[in-house]
Amino acid sequence: MIHVARAFSARQLERLMSHCLAGALDRYQASTAVISGLLETLSADGLTADEVDRMADRMIESVPHLTLHGFSLLCPCPFVPMPVARAHRLFTTLRSISRHCIQVYEEQGKFLTEEISVDAMPHSEDPCEAVGTGHPSPSILAANTPQFSHAP
Repeated sequence: MIHVARAFSARQLERLMSHCLAGALDRYQASTAVISGLLETLSADGLTADEVDRMADRMIESVPHLTLHGFSLLCPCPFVPMPVARAHRLFTTLRSISRHCIQVYEEQGKFLTEEISVDAMPHSEDPCEAVGTGHPSPSILAANTPQFSHAP
């Protein structure tokens, strides 16, 4: 597994995903990449809406290429962007092309996970509403991954 952390700028992360990630996964014989900080990176100050859209488009275009080669991609999303946020379109597009969405939330002092098959999930403007938890909780969007196992 390769874990890409938020140490990258938005432009570096876009280049990594669209040009370098498949080669790195091959080179290190890894089958999964975890892309942390994706939404936060695109929400950084100094980027115009047009730049964010162009980079998001290139990142989204890279996902099918990676999954066609048998790689899995996990994107932890610690927040659900508001519909007016620059990263919202990327989040909703990733959600629509993901095989699984794992919602993480806290209830009575315990962290719980709920896996939702994205095929069965309605496309709502509010992903928390679609999941049914009502919590503004983090999600993990997963492309081309086997069934997840998690503790109740």
